[in-house]
Amino acid sequence: MAYKSAVLGCGPRAGVHISAYEGLEEMVMDAACDRDRTRLDNYGEKFSIPHLYEDLEEMLSKERPDILHIVTPPNIREEPMDLATRYGVKGIIVEKPIALTPSQALKIREIA
Repeated sequence: MAYKSAVLGCGPRAGVHISAYEGLEEMVMDAACDRDRTRLDNYGEKFSIPHLYEDLEEMLSKERPDILHIVTPPNIREEPMDLATRYGVKGIIVEKPIALTPSQALKIREIA
């Protein structure tokens, strides 16, 4: 059985996350989400990602990934983490820094 993964954010760093799955039979990159449709479609085609979404909650509710890669600017971390936990995501991989302020770090700690 493979872990079903998804990525939020299709900027330059997301390619590194997606490429890490090459050759891993236990992991499958099943879905991607980005508000920029052109960037999203380019990633879908380049990395053969079958399910593409512009809305994170829609992706989480339909795809139910085991793992979510959050590859967004640091000021957009709490909401995706909160949504992921509500939809039963078992693992969240986040780009660094995980938080920019103590209040943001405390919110993330609450979510965890």
